[in-house]
Amino acid sequence: MRNKIPPVDEKRVLDQLHKYKCPVPYYVLRAYFMGNIVTPHRDGSPIATIKNIWSGELPQCDSLDDLNELLDVLINSFWNSLTRHQKRNDPFRLINSPIEATRLGLSSQALLRQREAEGFVNGLFNGQQSVDLPKKAHDALNRVDDIRAILGGLHALMEDNSKAAASDNELLMTAKNVQQLVVALQHEINVVIQDCMRYRRRLMKQPLFSDVIYH
Repeated sequence: MRNKIPPVDEKRVLDQLHKYKCPVPYYVLRAYFMGNIVTPHRDGSPIATIKNIWSGELPQCDSLDDLNELLDVLINSFWNSLTRHQKRNDPFRLINSPIEATRLGLSSQALLRQREAEGFVNGLFNGQQSVDLPKKAHDALNRVDDIRAILGGLHALMEDNSKAAASDNELLMTAKNVQQLVVALQHEINVVIQDCMRYRRRLMKQPLFSDVIYH
């Protein structure tokens, strides 16, 4: 069967995030929602997740119509469009952002990908200090953490003006390495998504099983 969930209208989402001064950028919220959709032990609802983003309260709206529009955009459009990526044949993809082989370009790219990864992890943990994950998801999440650390180190290096200027060839090689990291990050996030989905399906069928790791 074809996926009947319509693609998200990004302009509507961005307009609402700007209007209500969302504390996080679109690409971070997108990754956060994806992590929260697949977390094995999510309590509450998408509305509760939205409240978490705005420090525990829904954004202040001028009218009930405004509130309904906000929730329609963030839940019926944005959230629901992301649920399609629980399927193996429609994997989650990181936001499209070309890599520029310059210090500024590499710094910006490293920070963007680091924050996307952090958004996904924060959504997965759902405000908890720890979460029970099946083994494949646990191992993949460790690799996500490793990639986050590398990206954080690269961002700090590119922002450090005391370091000697890199040659064009060195910057180009670094850009190629970052591209490989982005591909790996996206892959590991999808391993977490798929393994968490299998875990949740098993949870609905049996009360206890042994391949859970406390992360």
